[in-house]
Amino acid sequence: MIKVHKHFKKTAAFILSVATLSGAAFVSSTAMADQIGNDHPDGVDQGLVNYYKINETGRGQWKTIDMEQDLHDWDSSMLIAQGVANDDRRAYRDAQNSEIPVDLYALYAAYDSSNLYLMWEMVNPTDAVTPWAQEILWHGKLNERDDLDFPFYIALKTDKGITSNTIGQNAFIGGDTSRTIWNSRNAFTQGITDLVGIHSKVENTDTQLFKGTNYGGLNATPSYSNITVMKGNSILSKEVNGFTTYGSGRQTDDVKHDSSNIVDLKTRGHDPNKYDFHYVVKIPLSNLGISGSYIQQNGIGVQVVSTYSGDKSRGTDSLPYDMATKAEMQDFDSTIPSKYSSKLAMIGGSN
Repeated sequence: MIKVHKHFKKTAAFILSVATLSGAAFVSSTAMADQIGNDHPDGVDQGLVNYYKINETGRGQWKTIDMEQDLHDWDSSMLIAQGVANDDRRAYRDAQNSEIPVDLYALYAAYDSSNLYLMWEMVNPTDAVTPWAQEILWHGKLNERDDLDFPFYIALKTDKGITSNTIGQNAFIGGDTSRTIWNSRNAFTQGITDLVGIHSKVENTDTQLFKGTNYGGLNATPSYSNITVMKGNSILSKEVNGFTTYGSGRQTDDVKHDSSNIVDLKTRGHDPNKYDFHYVVKIPLSNLGISGSYIQQNGIGVQVVSTYSGDKSRGTDSLPYDMATKAEMQDFDSTIPSKYSSKLAMIGGSN
């Protein structure tokens, strides 16, 4: 496993703005929700096939994770969001397309008195779905590519409802209404309070953390060198359930109705130990302004979004899964941000 301590520095590969929004203090509580644009504070059921799950196993565990021990401290009781393999944007393109998979599969969580730990699994099902497309397999895995560097976004909600800590999806940079505060064409409508950006290439030592302020504004935080990101090979999941179809055989809404084409891809020859991998992130709770006991008693929400570009990096997959990821495939060049509305996966708290 490779360990990198993250710190703030400007980089062309990752374009989240650190500008502070001016004039964003809304005095009308009645208009607040509309102006912030967080119109789905409880999240919306995406109507997906039942392979996609949120908090079915539980809400994570109180446990200290040793970041040096790879997956040793993680187990299935920490699963908080389950995805499906072969549902990223590459799966909807021609089989000869040589795009490397950026395919989120499962999200796990743990916490203790000092830190929040997140681990997500990623899969490359090419060996089972299009085994003749050897070029894709030769390209290796995202976590091993030095020439690719795609942002991951970790959206967190530590408050219940809309508060003065909420980041507004309609907050803009410097008054330019064509640019979202993340310049990533991703907007979250669930009332998130913190947004963490990391790199798929963990050797890139630029992590950014944003916090909401003044009912929808943006506050760029100072350097947090204690956020730790690690990567490793293989996954915990015993099954890799995924779509068997690809390219012209796919429709963007098949995640809502086509469970008949989902099987355990290991039965089709998929080798998770060879092609699948994971990322682990440790975020000190002091960065989020909460404690472990707060998580245990109240719970916090999370959504992880993957992308396929360092520039205008609209999400292409997420956990929990969100139909907003389909917007990138339908209109890549649009400046209109994808609006995430899925129910967040909960960590701690009670049902």
